[in-house]
Amino acid sequence: DAVKVYPVPARDVINVEAPAQVKALELYNICGEKVAAVNGANAISVEELGQGVYLMRVVTTEGSSVHRVAVSK
Repeated sequence: DAVKVYPVPARDVINVEAPAQVKALELYNICGEKVAAVNGANAISVEELGQGVYLMRVVTTEGSSVHRVAVSK
């Protein structure tokens, strides 16, 4: 089973569904700077972020994966 990230594009919150327990979610801008992070949750707020494309790293008990996400306002 794969990690699911939704909605795309997101306005307020990005949700994550994973077959394993989610340990951390990290959002990076296109320059590679970490702009948001949360531990032990299956959702992360994007309300404070500007419109654009971000990379989200999903860390689970079984490993990590990176997903491209869009934020629209």
